[in-house]
Amino acid sequence: MEKLEEYVMRELVAYNNLTLINKYDEYYIRFIGGQYTVLPCDVIIKRYEAEAIIKNPAEITNIMNFYRRNIPWTMDEFIKRGLLDFISHNTEQMKIDDIYFALTKFEDIKYEVYEYAMTEEFPENGAIKVHGYSAEMLCKEKELSSLNAYLCLVKFREQE
Repeated sequence: MEKLEEYVMRELVAYNNLTLINKYDEYYIRFIGGQYTVLPCDVIIKRYEAEAIIKNPAEITNIMNFYRRNIPWTMDEFIKRGLLDFISHNTEQMKIDDIYFALTKFEDIKYEVYEYAMTEEFPENGAIKVHGYSAEMLCKEKELSSLNAYLCLVKFREQE
């Protein structure tokens, strides 16, 4: 598996517990959500909306309220969209749906990939290890992209 270019997330504006971020050449509003588990959630927005927020940070609340009324607002939906964004911007090899299916096959791996996709950081503690490897170790030792490292963990788990 080849190593693909990693994208860098940038925080642009923070206002009222909402943050405008730029990643994958797109704009998102990020908030921390979840009733049982606290996870970052991203809502993709249009460029002109991001420009309005940059000019007037208070506008982030109005734009977020619009999306809250117009998109599915569940943790499963945020995880699905977050993983699909991460996959679609990190692969040229397989079908996006096939990769999504693979990464969501095991709940623990699914949540770790999602957290990585949202933070662009591997877990400091408690990283999933399969056959003695974590995703971070695979990236460093085998020079894999983060996406391919997590796909390897899935393949290793399937072989157990």
